[in-house]
Amino acid sequence: MPTLESLQAKIRKLQIQAEALTAKKSSAVIEKIRELMAEHGLTTADIDAHAGGKKRGPKPGAKAAAKAGSPVANYRDPKTGAT
Repeated sequence: MPTLESLQAKIRKLQIQAEALTAKKSSAVIEKIRELMAEHGLTTADIDAHAGGKKRGPKPGAKAAAKAGSPVANYRDPKTGAT
């Protein structure tokens, strides 16, 4: 049975490999985006202008739902008053 230390070493090694693959994939995606932007003559200003009206988040004036305090008892013993 493997020891805790050996498993942690394997986890660290795999995390480093995963980070390297993520960085490689990210750079490939960024290069593809740059190629598409150059092909269509787009700049970051064009993207910002197009996405300007699509902001995420709550609508202005929307109020958060109030959380109820303690729940109200549904049943009560009329003799003892216990809930």
